[in-house]
Amino acid sequence: MTTTATASRTISMLEAIHDALDVALETDPTVFELGEDIQDPKGGGFGIHKGLSTKYGLDRVRCTPISEQAIMGAAVGAAIAGMRPVAEIMLMNFISVAAD
Repeated sequence: MTTTATASRTISMLEAIHDALDVALETDPTVFELGEDIQDPKGGGFGIHKGLSTKYGLDRVRCTPISEQAIMGAAVGAAIAGMRPVAEIMLMNFISVAAD
């Protein structure tokens, strides 16, 4: 049995989420993101989506109005239709609004 050493790197949680979204968008054409101000140049409130709309296009990284209900409603509808939405609610304070 052969063992291969792999290099590891330390990254922040934001970088880990960004990298995971990048991999998901690259490997699965049914994955798309929706949320407030997530397109470039800003890439969302914390920059998690930075560069992804440039790399994957505006159809796969979609900006929404400031309406948590609309974001979650669109995500649920897309999931029912077979897509794999990633809905971003910018601040946890507003997740209960989406439950309406």
